[in-house]
Amino acid sequence: MIPGLASLRTRIFVASTLLATASIGAAVYFVSVRLTAEAEAELQRDLVEAAGLVDQQSVSLFDSFTRTATLIADLPSSRRRSRLATARPSSRSPATI
Repeated sequence: MIPGLASLRTRIFVASTLLATASIGAAVYFVSVRLTAEAEAELQRDLVEAAGLVDQQSVSLFDSFTRTATLIADLPSSRRRSRLATARPSSRSPATI
């Protein structure tokens, strides 16, 4: 027999300690596995949501670029129109009165 485990009281104490340690260890392991699974699921949901927001932002950015390009493309024609409007004499100018 092991020299430190000679008395019944010591053996019962060691067995109780091992049982308590094993049960607490199993509970911690179970909680850890469950918590890890839930955290990964939440992370996956957040990742899907972030991907949707990135897609939405890229569509919005593309629309903004398209709108800006259209305005820039129309800019020379609107300048030309404004020059023609200012080149026409108004009805109140001294030359037409």
